[in-house]
Amino acid sequence: MSTEQLNIESFTRLTRPAGGSLQPLREAGMQRFLQTGLPKAKDEEWRFTNTDPLAEIDWQLPTGMIDAASLVAQHSLASACTAELVLVNGRLNRDRSKVDGLSRGLTVGLLSDLPETVAARCRSLLATLVDVEKTPFAALNAGFLDQVIVIHAASAAEIARPVHVLSLSTTAGAPLLMCPRILVIAEEGAILRVVETNAGDAADVAFSNAVTEVFIGRGASVEHYQSNWTSYTTWSINNTVAQIAESGHYVNHSASLGGKLVRNDLEIILDGPHADATLNGLLIVDKDRQIDNHTLIRHEKPDCTSRELYKNVVGDQAFGVFKGRIFVQKDAQHTDSKQTNRTLLLTDQAMMESMPALEIYADDVKCTHGSTTGPLDEDMLFYLRSRGLSTEASRHVLIYAFAADMTSRMNFSPARQKIEQYLAAQQGLPQDLRIEAT
Repeated sequence: MSTEQLNIESFTRLTRPAGGSLQPLREAGMQRFLQTGLPKAKDEEWRFTNTDPLAEIDWQLPTGMIDAASLVAQHSLASACTAELVLVNGRLNRDRSKVDGLSRGLTVGLLSDLPETVAARCRSLLATLVDVEKTPFAALNAGFLDQVIVIHAASAAEIARPVHVLSLSTTAGAPLLMCPRILVIAEEGAILRVVETNAGDAADVAFSNAVTEVFIGRGASVEHYQSNWTSYTTWSINNTVAQIAESGHYVNHSASLGGKLVRNDLEIILDGPHADATLNGLLIVDKDRQIDNHTLIRHEKPDCTSRELYKNVVGDQAFGVFKGRIFVQKDAQHTDSKQTNRTLLLTDQAMMESMPALEIYADDVKCTHGSTTGPLDEDMLFYLRSRGLSTEASRHVLIYAFAADMTSRMNFSPARQKIEQYLAAQQGLPQDLRIEAT
């Protein structure tokens, strides 16, 4: 059997969900996946992401509901959030979720359970940003689509506390495929904060193939946190697209801290005048793991602003990838965009591929990009040693400070503190070390 046939057979033999309003999308997704199969090394967008091992695994779909109480206790943010939706192996666990006492104007839950007025709006937008043609993994997600998690903020609604989507992977003797789907809609003038946490303790191989679509209406604002804490046996492919209307605001905080292989695709569409977007990313990878961050910022309309800063800490024999592209349409005059990628390589075996790019078709713009990759600064190490710190302690402090520059940009303190505690523990520093948000 050829590799192409094998990577299709690994998935198409599974019994897929059927019926309901999602059936046409499922059929279109699987039909597209049958045409493409998994991405191959010759595909430019996937040349650093080897997906061949996915075709060699005897995948199974989750059956039944695992309680996952210890995982929920470890990663829950319910006390700080207005709602928390807990997914276990890609499916909503109603018993562990918190959806009572929602703020006025906020609707959360499964698409199939929503009031028809909201559901109709959601169905009209679903799969319009991430359709089955986007990538083979988007097609695969659609092909196995079972539940759609919806977060909807009505016009002018101001949701003070975040909505948390906690997606957990845990296995019991079988390699599991899960395809979570999230739809976020902030209508005109709404203010919304969404926290996505992807975590797990899977001892067997797990594959999370997630899609998130974010619609930001005119003058609306969305702050979006996405973090990955999955186990060493987990593959994680995440495809997120956000569309921003006139005078809309979007901030994305991405933190990739776990997984065997993680691939994050983030696309931002500035689709109205005076829209703006900020992308902050943190990658920490060690052992022989690989984490890829691919971003695309599309300036489609004039007078829009974007800022992007990704920082990477790569150690042991790990491999990191950053591929960021800023695209400026010919009508997008007065674009103001800046992209920066900075990497610390902690060992001689650690590797980083950094590929920032500008593609500009307008003539009245201000766009810059830059990339730096290297070891810890020897002058800074010397300064700290001169103050009485050992060489090892000096390295730990500098690594923490380099990474915590990204957490200082987070306004939601529970998410920020969790990452800072992880950084402090990793570097052997006091757990009460804090860098306050500015």
